Formats: sequence, structure tokens, C-alpha cells
Amino acid sequence: MNKLKDAGLRSCSVGTYYDGGGLMIKINRREVGRAYGKWLLRISIQGRRHDLGLGSYPEVSLAAARTAAQALRDQIAAGQNPLTERVAMRAMPSFEEAARALYAERRPSWKNGKHADQWLGSLELHAFPVIGSMKVADVGAGDLRAALLPIWTQTPETARRVKQRLGMVLDFSISKGWRADASPLEAVAKGLPPQRGERGHFAALPHAEMPSLLKAIRACTATEITRLALEFLILTAARSGEVRGARWEEITEIEGVGPVWVIPAERMKAARQHRVPLSPAAQAVLTRAHTLAKSEFIFPSPKKGGELADMAFTQLLRRLEWPRPVTAHGCRSSFRDWAAETTDTPHDVVEAALAHALKDKTVAAYLRTDHLERRLALMVEWSEFMS
Repeated sequence: MNKLKDAGLRSCSVGTYYDGGGLMIKINRREVGRAYGKWLLRISIQGRRHDLGLGSYPEVSLAAARTAAQALRDQIAAGQNPLTERVAMRAMPSFEEAARALYAERRPSWKNGKHADQWLGSLELHAFPVIGSMKVADVGAGDLRAALLPIWTQTPETARRVKQRLGMVLDFSISKGWRADASPLEAVAKGLPPQRGERGHFAALPHAEMPSLLKAIRACTATEITRLALEFLILTAARSGEVRGARWEEITEIEGVGPVWVIPAERMKAARQHRVPLSPAAQAVLTRAHTLAKSEFIFPSPKKGGELADMAFTQLLRRLEWPRPVTAHGCRSSFRDWAAETTDTPHDVVEAALAHALKDKTVAAYLRTDHLERRLALMVEWSEFMS
């Protein structure tokens, strides 16, 4: 039979009071006519007595303490040991501790020191204040949404990077045995508001799958010139029509940069000349293509010698029977996600690599460069990722 009452608790003096069934409260101080203390449940396991804490009073009410005490009694009656679970929970790292453990393990392999600093800094700024103190096993979809929502539409590039890093921490925690549930991040992202410029017209792969896709393209039975053209498209993040219509006269050498593909304005969607710095991997594709056919086109049609058919890439990708929908244009989206989530490349440099016009006309008016040298470094890093 329960002995304690709410009204009586509020006026208790310092001391220990028993409710029955092992539940007790230790009042340790009084302030402004109010009692403050700690709930305990006295239990016996394997002949030894233990006092388990159930929380502080008045934060934990009498009714809540009774409910928690009964749950523990039920566990013991079922043959379970609540002490074992409590020890395991104390050993379980918080989300912040798990993130810092991952950072310490991966940091030596990251070549870009600035990227490494930004990796941790973005979590310190946007994630730790919201979920840092939570046990990593307890972080759920609602918690992740709360961390991402404030930045999701305001700073999309940052939000995508933070999302990717949250996923890395959760996957790392699963591998360490700290978490059983799979990451709910993809479901969380689908429930967030659309980001600026977000489009869903072309099927795009997660960037992590792109190296495997490129290997499959190289190994498929399509004509070699078509395979090379699609590889060049991926390595340069160019559009299908730009690659299919590429001519040898468009390849030039620029001091300090090296080989550059200069696409004339009349062949560009935005009707402006676009310069594409070529990574060593992209140059190797051109070298091989030059040995296959003599034509004004870099990737001529195997049958007619003119421009490749507009369905050439679509037919090749269908032949792969890839488990996810994938399109040639979607490879540009995969590149953009990779750049946003795994590099510290500024947004305007990535947009320049994709030949996107900046929507902010005021900013665009002040930008007098296409970031050619910085884009070369980006394309080299992309080609290394793809290899």
C-alpha cells in the first residue's frame, strides 16, 4: 500500500520517506517552502541490495516515480537485471562523443586540413547544440529534423553537408555497436521543405554509387567511343549535348591550368562560353578517343561519323540494368551533391563548374571570374573520387 501523498511531499523536512515496495524519497533540502530530493528504488538482485536512482524531485512526480519503480519490479520478476542495462547505458556515448570519436579515427586520412576542420565545425555549430548530449542510440528522426530544419532552406549547401556528416556519425555508431537502428536521414530529408533550386526531373544516383557506375560503364558492351563519351561527361560534369557535340578545335591549352575544353556560347544552354578545366583522367579519355576515329568530333557516331545520337547515353545506361534509375543529366546532380557534402568548395565555384547562372544578379554582376584554377582542383578531386 502506498504511503506518500503529493501534498505531504511538498512540506516534508529533510530526511528519508518510504512509499512502499522499496520506493523511497530522500529529501536533502528545502527552499522557499518547497522540498527537493531524489527518488530511489531499493531492490535485491542475487542476494545483494541495490538502490536505483529514479530521478530528482519535484522534476519527477510521485506518480512518475511509482510508474518507473513498477517497471523495474516487472523486469526483475521476468528474470532481467536492470543493473546490466544501466551499466550499458552509462557506457553508451553521446552523439557528440560518437562524432568526435569518428573524427579522431578519420582525421589522419583526410588530406584537406581545412575540410577536416569544417567537418567538425559544422557539427559543433548546427548539430551538437540540438542532439550532442543525447545518447547516440536514442537519436531519432524527430531529433535529426530539429537539427536540420533551421538551415535546410536558408543555407542548402551547408545543410546538405551537415546531413551527410550526421549520416556518417550514425553509420559509424552502428559499426561500433553503439546503435541498432538504421539511419532515418533519407526519410527525414524527404519530409523537409524543398530547397532553393531543387529539381526532380532527372534520376540521379547517390554520389557514393558513382565510382561503381563508372566501372560498370567501362565494362559494358556498348561501343568504346560511346563509353568514353559518357565517362568524359561524368568527369567534366557537362551536359549530354555539350559532350556529344564536342569538337577537337574546342580543346586548348591555358597557361597555369593546362588543357581546357572551351565550349562556344552557341552550344551552351545559357548562351555564354564555358571553359572546362580537364583533369588528368579526362585528358586520358581524350587521348584514347583520338586513337579510335579521325573526325572533327571528339566522340563521333560509330555508324555515321557525325555527332553521337541524343539517345546514345540513355541506351547505354539502360543496358547496364542498374538497380536505381539513372540518367546522364543526373550525373551532374550527383557531382553537385558530392561537392557540397564532401568538399569545402564554395557554392559559386561549384555552380561555375556546372555552368549555372547565379540567381542573385547583384552577386553575379560583381563576379568577373569563372574560377578556372579552383575548378581544376575540384575536377581533379572529383576524378580521384571516381577512381
